[in-house]
Amino acid sequence: MSAELLKALRDVVGREHVLHKPEDLLVYELDGTIDRSLPDAVVFPANTE
Repeated sequence: MSAELLKALRDVVGREHVLHKPEDLLVYELDGTIDRSLPDAVVFPANTE
């Protein structure tokens, strides 16, 4: 994921709501299937606006 995209995500939802370090993403590599895929980032918006 590009630095520009990470910055844009942080600008929208705030730095504390964007995970991108590999050690933070490990828990999100599983989705209930047998396939594993490490995401590039995980974003937690505070609201729908």
